Amino acid sequence: MDIREMNIEDALGLAISVELTEKVAKIFNSSSEVETINPSIKLIEVANSWQGEGPNTGRQMLITRFKYCNRHCEFCDTWIKMKTSTEGSYTIDDLNEALKKTKALMITGGEPTMQTEKIKHLEHTLYMLKYCDYQLANIETNGHLVDALIFEIERMKLDQSTINIIWSPKIFTEDDYKIEKMRIGTIFSNPMVYVKIVADGNEWSTKFIKELAAQNYNQNKIYLMPLGVTKEEIAKNWDFCVDLADECNVNLSSRLHIMNDFV
Repeated sequence: MDIREMNIEDALGLAISVELTEKVAKIFNSSSEVETINPSIKLIEVANSWQGEGPNTGRQMLITRFKYCNRHCEFCDTWIKMKTSTEGSYTIDDLNEALKKTKALMITGGEPTMQTEKIKHLEHTLYMLKYCDYQLANIETNGHLVDALIFEIERMKLDQSTINIIWSPKIFTEDDYKIEKMRIGTIFSNPMVYVKIVADGNEWSTKFIKELAAQNYNQNKIYLMPLGVTKEEIAKNWDFCVDLADECNVNLSSRLHIMNDFV
């Protein structure tokens, strides 16, 4: 789309995307680096389990979990695991051996798009997407550098029909709301992207959910989850989540991994 045809919010969202992509390009230092390196991938978890949330709920998958995240959400159900677990080193051969059972790859964290001089999550996420032997891949992201993730997937000409990017924006303040609202047009309009968001009752996250549902996009790609890191908390918040999903005409995600004690 010509930027002159965009509304102001989509244009600002595009500007954010360009800025992030330029930052990551500087970090990578070469447009072909992701395709030529052979890294030792640092992960705190590699295990077969079932996807507990979002569009592929119930699908048996190989979980690959990064350690670090750019946010610290009070309702994070993996914060203790990330804080206390030690990273192990894995090669693509290691991961492909583990993938033989499920042929489905879940890349999660932590935040799979974090990328600094020391933390290489985005770089390693792209490397796994390029070289792992999967039929389906889920990348679970809070959206930190999702713009760059999408850019690189397209540039590397990966098979987008096998990749689902599960965008789970974290919205606690008015500033969070404004930033994520501006990015709706440039992120959610991408065919790979689904939204999976916690219905936590917060004023700004609820406003964002309603704004997202009101946009002219596929509402079947939006999933609401009840707040909670225990069965009891999820049960307590289930009715609010159901009512909001019904009002917005979007999907529910039950968080099976918590309710059924998955990995």
